[in-house]
Amino acid sequence: MAVQRDAHLEHIERTLRRIAERAAGLVGITVQQLESGETVSVRGSERFPMASTCKLPIAVQLLSRVDRGELSLESPVAVTQADLRPGHDRLRNSLADTLVRRLAPTPDDGAPRSASLPLGTLLARMVAHSDNTASDLVLEQAGGPPAVTARLRSMGISDMRVDRPESQLLLDFHGVSTGPPAGDWTLGEVERRMDAVRPLRRRAAAERFARDPRDTATPDAMATLLARLQRGELLTPASTERLLALMTETPTGASRLKGQLPQGTPVAHKTGTTGSAGGRTAGVNDAGIITLPDGGHLVVVVFVKDAPGDIPTAEIAIARLARAAYEHWARR
Repeated sequence: MAVQRDAHLEHIERTLRRIAERAAGLVGITVQQLESGETVSVRGSERFPMASTCKLPIAVQLLSRVDRGELSLESPVAVTQADLRPGHDRLRNSLADTLVRRLAPTPDDGAPRSASLPLGTLLARMVAHSDNTASDLVLEQAGGPPAVTARLRSMGISDMRVDRPESQLLLDFHGVSTGPPAGDWTLGEVERRMDAVRPLRRRAAAERFARDPRDTATPDAMATLLARLQRGELLTPASTERLLALMTETPTGASRLKGQLPQGTPVAHKTGTTGSAGGRTAGVNDAGIITLPDGGHLVVVVFVKDAPGDIPTAEIAIARLARAAYEHWARR
């Protein structure tokens, strides 16, 4: 039996490697069938920029604090102009876009305004919609980047680290050397500073960003996090169910892991995308848990870095890899 097992794993590894090598950019993939423990990977131990897949360990740390009774998801969290963050591609319909008018100073006194949202709402916006404003507010409630990384270490996950909030990640990627002081931070001012960076400087900043060890993970490490989440080893049953439900409801990344799977296949996942500069994208990612026809679970993590061309091209590679893994284990 051991020989047969090795043979079938070698077959799917060759298939995944062939797809990855033909893809544009550097591709890392780790696949684990949870019930059997069978695992294959290509560049699984190499580090990649996490982009917004970092919101998964942030969510785990926040919900750990909720489980310990240190926080309540019903508690209101204040939001001011200084908390608003643009998305990586300035997407509208974000939390920032929704709040920007409500938080604008009034013409009569010029005083800054604030709003409040329940922590649970911010968590949902962060995970399901990958919202950057919600992410930095949740990260603060979770204890900041050191607390998230410490939580990962306590789980025995060493090849993943969270170092910066989205506000700093955005400035670093776009080559903005000095951001506005917290008191002067507005969405318009931040976008103005990003737009003012010359193309050559922006490209150099993006290249540094892609090499930076901060806010990176290996596909193996992300797969371990997802496997332990699915097995209920990280959070209480209620918090585990909540996070997996948010990951399943997410509308982002329809062309990535889910892109070539049979319609209706349950996928709990988190996407991540950096900005682009000089025709290259530092990171196009998707990490999730696919439910197989027999009720089993397949963890699939695909990270693509230094991807040339448009983002949809990288998404096709992610979809092909997920389909190959799904079809292989669905036949088992």
